[in-house]
Amino acid sequence: MGVLLAGILRNDERFSLCSAHDAGNQIKICRPGEMVVDFSSPAGFERALKVSCECGNSFFSGTTGITVAQKDKMKEAAEKIPLFYSPNMSVGINLIKKTLKENFEILKSFDIEIVEAHHKEKKDSPSGTALLLAEASGTAREKIHAIRAADIPGDHWIYLARNGELIEFHHRAVSREVFARGAIDAILWFAGQKAGLYSMEDFLAAASL
Repeated sequence: MGVLLAGILRNDERFSLCSAHDAGNQIKICRPGEMVVDFSSPAGFERALKVSCECGNSFFSGTTGITVAQKDKMKEAAEKIPLFYSPNMSVGINLIKKTLKENFEILKSFDIEIVEAHHKEKKDSPSGTALLLAEASGTAREKIHAIRAADIPGDHWIYLARNGELIEFHHRAVSREVFARGAIDAILWFAGQKAGLYSMEDFLAAASL
């Protein structure tokens, strides 16, 4: 995702890509006015967040697999800097999440199972997106089923069953560019926001797509 996003940013005249970093070239400092964009690992996330806080710059992240302690650090940082976090930048996934949250009380009467499938190199299991959907629907973690195979960009199914009826939500990412383009739109909206914790939910509420 980081490599894909960097490639798009380089070719988009609305942006100026100041520098790019990975595990072998870790971020150490950022200049005033720059936004730190993080799609890395839990360790990379923590380092990038620390640099953002030290410099007082905006921080935008889509890194999955972060710990509860790291989420707490993120919330603490958001009191001082603008911070955007979402484990999935897809508009479609976040519309499903919104639907589940809005019907949270009704969903308590349903049996819910979530199935997610990703490429075999994906480190975290279950995916951050599956956990996002589970939280939105009040589903226990043990009701998430993960598949890791070949080069699947991302598939998520949510099954809701009750009294002889079955509701299915299915989202398929045909390519990773779906997430990169969603991130680009969110970054444009996020730029210039004041200190606080933002997500795709805030972006969708405010943006005209």
